[in-house]
Amino acid sequence: EQLRAGQGAIIDATCKNLHERHAFLALGARLGVSVFFLECQAHAAEVERRLHEREQRGDAVSDATWATARQAWNDFPAFDDLPDGCHLVIDTQNSGEDRLVEIVDRLA
Repeated sequence: EQLRAGQGAIIDATCKNLHERHAFLALGARLGVSVFFLECQAHAAEVERRLHEREQRGDAVSDATWATARQAWNDFPAFDDLPDGCHLVIDTQNSGEDRLVEIVDRLA
């Protein structure tokens, strides 16, 4: 509905299934809007640390654990099936303003 109204939308999804990625691309084409995939990456040790920290806090919405993250990592297909210009890899090892600037620059 957001897209039909001429507004942008952010969809938080893993898109680990090639079919899902192509479904988003087809939706964009059907509605006449650009689709952009943002791939967030961090080192395995940092992902493990964050997941253990989140588990200790007990306030997580996600049920992902380090074991499920490792399995997903091994099973995740590369984003090499996408058209040029609609994919950006962001190093999320460290958070910071520079990540946001990089994303905004690319979207512009």
